[in-house]
Amino acid sequence: MIQASNTETLDITRVEITDSATYVNVEAYFHPHYWIRFVKETYLQVDGKKYVITAAEGCELDKEFWMPDSGRASFRFTFPPIPKRAKSMDFIEGDCPDCFKLYGIDLTGELTFEDMQKPHPDIPKELLSINEQATMPKPIYDVDTTTITIHLLNYQKGIADELMLINNAIYGDQEQLFAKVDTESGTAKFEFMQYGTSKGWVSPTSTNRLLAELLIAPGDNIEIYYDLNNTGKKLVARREGKKHTAKAYVKSNLFQDYIAMYTTASDRVQPFGEQLSEIALNTHDGEFADYRWSADEYAKNVKAKYLTAVEKLNAIEEMLPFDKKRFKNGIDLEYFEAVLHSQFFLQHNYRSVHDNFDYSKDIDYKFAVLTDEHKKDMFSVVEWDDIYELSLLSFVSMRELAHYLNAPQDSFVRHARDFGRYYLLASNNQLTEKEWNEIDALNNKFITKACKVRAAEIQAKLAEVQGKAKVESVPDVANDKLFDAIIAPHKGKVVVVDFWNTWCGPCREAHKAIARLKEGVLKDKDIVWIYIANESSPEVTYKTTIADIKGLHYRLNGEQWIAITTDKFNIDGIPSYVVVDKDGKYSLRNDLRDTNKMGRDLLKMTEK
Repeated sequence: MIQASNTETLDITRVEITDSATYVNVEAYFHPHYWIRFVKETYLQVDGKKYVITAAEGCELDKEFWMPDSGRASFRFTFPPIPKRAKSMDFIEGDCPDCFKLYGIDLTGELTFEDMQKPHPDIPKELLSINEQATMPKPIYDVDTTTITIHLLNYQKGIADELMLINNAIYGDQEQLFAKVDTESGTAKFEFMQYGTSKGWVSPTSTNRLLAELLIAPGDNIEIYYDLNNTGKKLVARREGKKHTAKAYVKSNLFQDYIAMYTTASDRVQPFGEQLSEIALNTHDGEFADYRWSADEYAKNVKAKYLTAVEKLNAIEEMLPFDKKRFKNGIDLEYFEAVLHSQFFLQHNYRSVHDNFDYSKDIDYKFAVLTDEHKKDMFSVVEWDDIYELSLLSFVSMRELAHYLNAPQDSFVRHARDFGRYYLLASNNQLTEKEWNEIDALNNKFITKACKVRAAEIQAKLAEVQGKAKVESVPDVANDKLFDAIIAPHKGKVVVVDFWNTWCGPCREAHKAIARLKEGVLKDKDIVWIYIANESSPEVTYKTTIADIKGLHYRLNGEQWIAITTDKFNIDGIPSYVVVDKDGKYSLRNDLRDTNKMGRDLLKMTEK
């Protein structure tokens, strides 16, 4: 049994302890033809003492191991002998944040899978039961500070040092917030300004493994209890051919009944899995529509499919009304997409039938086009429900959808696209008197308040980083000489040029890893760090971000960016790195996307 783990890739299946060595059998499960690696610093830990690996069978330490077609591989590792009286041990593949870590590996054989299924004693008892009469919540349109506290039960230092909250904000974008985990209590806390009700997801930044999905409302105080032995349970369940569904226990001041129902829904609907799979419209399977259909045939057949699905869903008497409503929302979403994007589904069927998925080439076929009357008729069988405002906020045809469903005139969904535009302008400190007048003309209290609060929030952030966020002047030279001009002042030093942008998630993750290098193996090393972004990084976001990144910062226009990244280096994406040695020679080094390798290689370069 395994108490907690930061990965589902590895499973410890057997441990042998002798007088001369400890042998650990490891099963790896990963994507075929992707690589994994075990470092020479891999160790076992028992009662705080480390036992470093001495040999490996099945792979070579510090070298990439490429997974076979099966996506499964076996290894046997040798360590010094651990005490035979040990009841548990930890398997730690190095101390880097994203290294494999498995804690509390039971050595007694006494702990069973059923024992592990018992709820952790720290989970509040009131969260272990649900209100079967819970209904869908009404979205809250206001602006207020929201607090989310995550309790990581069975926490071990190093298993999740930082958590990420993805907030699927109602203005049409995703916000990423980060919170450090307190290593003593195993808790992390997010506190932020929330604009209306939205959906959110919490995961560790090192693994992106989903811990909890929830509704976030302004002014709410949410507590999440997640037992980290969920991963250990999954490993054992896979090994023993059993099932385990990870649960998050969530307490909310505003949506408690809904969240309790929502977070345990997978268990409740599992018995209906086969029926539900038959009910789903499966709009993207390539067979949903027939490309030869006329507009009348498309409207008739798709509406019939929708009505049949709803009828079959309603016929499942044993399912709780709440779960039935949630699943119907999913069917409705598929249906809305099918109505508003009929051309896509007709073309998708054509490509599937003709095995033609080259989207760079147009299809020489005239597909049917739905009229406004077709759409009105298809939508006539759907009832408006404001819960859709939570489900459809990323829907590109928001205004059109609100029209066809006869949404109330004061419904937010009718103004969602406008709000998204004004919110973005407020976020970039670009709202003019003209836009403020347009906002007032909408006569929507929430949108007016949200834009005012957001504008004030941004201005406060800019004031906070005043003098801290220095942007270097771009050298006044021809674009083909720009890169050389940027690095010229640093001749004789090792220079790392980091190409990135604020909207790039991998870039942000890399910056955190590089910050650890700067404070660790590269501390006090004479390295010049140059960060180059372009104007696709919004100025306000850019300035508030670079305030925390030590180095020289350049923000290029589009032509300058292309001249360096495409014409000069032909980079394949960001982050990308160019390293300049002490002699001034440089090369593109995207192998340094592996920040562990970056640390080792730069250390060698500085010591020459």
